[in-house]
Amino acid sequence: MQPCGELESAALDFANDTELNNLIGHIGSDGNSTSHRIKKYGNWDVKIGECLRYGNENPRDIVVAWLVDDNKPLRGHRNNVLQPGMYIYLYLCHAMLYFSKSIL
Repeated sequence: MQPCGELESAALDFANDTELNNLIGHIGSDGNSTSHRIKKYGNWDVKIGECLRYGNENPRDIVVAWLVDDNKPLRGHRNNVLQPGMYIYLYLCHAMLYFSKSIL
């Protein structure tokens, strides 16, 4: 796994926004989605997904929860994590985890 400063900046921006505005979910207070947030920091020619998890779990339990994806009929988190060629980045930002780029 390689660090990516641009995605880290996008994750921190979003974490701060959601914390300040008491938001939960993938849409920021300005109405922007994941793709809008990361485009602020560059152009991306790889697949990037976002999985959020709230709470104080350890990283392993968070990834397991995304893989199981209970009570989610479309299994979006699981599909993101297991998608071939997907890049995943995991950040702990305040009480929120932002997942957008790593290697699988």
